[in-house]
Amino acid sequence: PSNYSESLRAAANHRIQGSNADLTKKAMNIWNKALKEEHGYLSLSIHDEIITSIRKEWVEHYTPIKKHIMETAMNLSVPLKVDLHVADNWRKLK
Repeated sequence: PSNYSESLRAAANHRIQGSNADLTKKAMNIWNKALKEEHGYLSLSIHDEIITSIRKEWVEHYTPIKKHIMETAMNLSVPLKVDLHVADNWRKLK
């Protein structure tokens, strides 16, 4: 029974993680097109996080844009909640 239940969990988890990866990739592509090169750049993607370096004078402008892109990258039947954090460096984010 434990192997069977582990197999079911793994099968469900695989689909969820695959869908999440597709969503993150699509959001990254849209975000990368929206962010002007002279204002910042996409630094890193870890799981469902998209780390971006933006010039300080452009952070207020791009923060709501990034949040909107991440929440609407795919048309889902449920709302997608995005937590967006801003810090001077990556270490300060968590």
